[in-house]
Amino acid sequence: MDSEKTLIASSKMAFAWDQSIFLAALEKPYGPKRDSFVAEACAGDDQLLANVQELLRAHHKSGNFLDELPSGVAPRDPGTAISVPIIVEDLGSVIGPYKLVERIAEGGFGLVFVAEQQQPVRRKVALKIIKPGMDTRDVIARFEAERQALAMMDHPNIARVYDAGATASGRPFFVMELVRGIPINEFCDKRQLTLVQRLQLFNHVCHAVQHAHLKGVIHRDLKPSNVLVTLHDTTPVPKVIDFGVAKAISHSLTDKTIYTRFTQMIGTPLYMSPEQAEMSGLDIDTRSDIYSLGVMLYELLTGTTPADPKRLYSAPFDEVRRIIREEEPPKPSTRLTTLGQALSTVSSKRNIEPRKLTSFVRGDLDWIVMKALEKDRRRRYETASAFAADIQHFLNREPIEARPPSAIYRFQKFARRNVVFITTASLVFAALILGMAVSIWQAGVARDAQRKALAEGAEKERALSEAELLRARAEGVAARLKSVNTLLASARANTDGQRWLAAHYNYSQAIDAAPEFYFVWQERGLLYARLSLWDLAAADFRKTIELGGLTPSQFNAMPELLRYVGDEDGYRLACQRLLNMLGSTDDRSTLRVVRSCMIKPGLWVDPEKFAERAENAIATMQPMPPHYFAVALAHYRATNYKKALQRVRQAMAPGGPGMPSNYALLAMVQYRMGKVAEASKSLAAVEKAIDGWYETRAKGQIGADASPWFEWIVAALLYSEAKVLITTTSPPYDPRQDVIEQRSTEAIYQGSP
Repeated sequence: MDSEKTLIASSKMAFAWDQSIFLAALEKPYGPKRDSFVAEACAGDDQLLANVQELLRAHHKSGNFLDELPSGVAPRDPGTAISVPIIVEDLGSVIGPYKLVERIAEGGFGLVFVAEQQQPVRRKVALKIIKPGMDTRDVIARFEAERQALAMMDHPNIARVYDAGATASGRPFFVMELVRGIPINEFCDKRQLTLVQRLQLFNHVCHAVQHAHLKGVIHRDLKPSNVLVTLHDTTPVPKVIDFGVAKAISHSLTDKTIYTRFTQMIGTPLYMSPEQAEMSGLDIDTRSDIYSLGVMLYELLTGTTPADPKRLYSAPFDEVRRIIREEEPPKPSTRLTTLGQALSTVSSKRNIEPRKLTSFVRGDLDWIVMKALEKDRRRRYETASAFAADIQHFLNREPIEARPPSAIYRFQKFARRNVVFITTASLVFAALILGMAVSIWQAGVARDAQRKALAEGAEKERALSEAELLRARAEGVAARLKSVNTLLASARANTDGQRWLAAHYNYSQAIDAAPEFYFVWQERGLLYARLSLWDLAAADFRKTIELGGLTPSQFNAMPELLRYVGDEDGYRLACQRLLNMLGSTDDRSTLRVVRSCMIKPGLWVDPEKFAERAENAIATMQPMPPHYFAVALAHYRATNYKKALQRVRQAMAPGGPGMPSNYALLAMVQYRMGKVAEASKSLAAVEKAIDGWYETRAKGQIGADASPWFEWIVAALLYSEAKVLITTTSPPYDPRQDVIEQRSTEAIYQGSP
């Protein structure tokens, strides 16, 4: 009986894999391309090839509106067919106010047409309708789920729904925005978008997915072909489409039952999360879409998916599930190094040299992608907006949330993959230890059995007491860390939603729960800084630095802020900590150290050596315009004014941000070179930018200014120095700062207005 059940389950799983290839094949154009895909996907398995070809033949016949499905196909469908008269809807047909003029897509269960809407407005739309013969109850339920899911969306990067209804034959349809675009990966490659441009475009996709999640909908089949990019006045705009397998997570999308069959995998294997491949009782949540987004970003960076497509589609069904669930993909930078000659093609499509491509991806981008691709969904980004925020942190040269996994975590993963080896090694090691212990014990008994027994008894009692104490402490720390992480996650979500009162309360609770952890002070300090509460931010940053544990990238502009509020001791302490780590930093972190330590003239460090370090850093990396600022500042402090002018011009190059700190530094360099009139113009540009900043913060939405807080701090410090140098007077105090502080203080203590 058990063997019979196993055989039935195996047959069901095999059919699910047949169906996965069948559905993927339907996305290919009819003809040689589809035939080639099927042959490659079923390579080495004649039975699988025959099954898929049978499904395609049946699908073709149903698409031609035969009276009934071919023999052998209907029993495979778990739903009960709905008996309706077969009425042909094809090119030229009119459905309500819509005339079908062109068929543009065909999926497993539906057809998509370009239709001309006649009234109340004339426009071209996309009309999606279930195929005749495919209208089973569960297919209609899924179709209506997609229709309802899209109707709830209101986001510029999600295709809009205009109308819905049913044909004369009773098959449901819906009308949506016509997206004339191409898959995001093809668009990026054809236009040779740089990595920065790809990341910016991808962030729009993340925000669209976040919108869907907030509406209670998981896509479950995110992939490049479901993210089309079109041009609006030369600006690329991505559109997320095809919520056909979307799942409601907070409410019902349709009153019809959607039954997911046992062993049926929902989604596309190359982009599928491990929990989707598991097909167990584990519920699918929004983090499944995070995984799929991670695969898409991996492909945008490297030109290939984490899993090898040929291997995945040629493997048996159970092996496919095992690969998705268990095999760790290489980091994007590692994958690039294995491409061989193909690396030149990949890099040319990204408008970058092969060596620089690998260097650009290595490090922060590696960890951002790998965090999204964690097999354990608890270690992924909690939300799509958090994913997008980390990418934006990278683009802004800020510290990222993603970090390399700890040694303990890596060992745990190794142990899970090598259970037999670990078990055997542990037994051998235990046997050796046991043998040594017995020998020592016997020798001890021979010398002085009674004394040894008493000593061992006392030692055992003391060891047990110490072990119990350590265990209790460890459990206490673990419990507090769990509580703190929950509070911080809630605080970040409230910060993203600009719920300042709730965010401040969460951060303060985290500090009360674990005041000895540096990162709780750092997080609240960042909230204060975002709200321009400089004194409060500086106090929290000072505490963060005193507790230690920061990496150079996490310091960001903490030293500059301490100097801005007049805490010279705190500034000196921060710089000393940075200098102690300078020898072990990467190039980007080295430039941050240079900027922080050179922001004050006459510091105890040698500016010539700092200028040399900064030049060495940009020589071994792919510098973007902002990277040259720290180099220019170091040359200015070293009185290398010609070199400083060259580097600050590079920092202000087209495509780089026109930051006021650049103009402030430029003004001082120009003045030192005798270009007084030009220096005055540059200083005026800084004053205009600072005036605009004050105006925006004093009257605009609290905490929503486009300029990051650290850029304001750096600009303010250099502007003050430039003002004294060029005009011999200090900048006057701006009373709008009081207005800004009052508004922000009310927001975190009384609720945001």
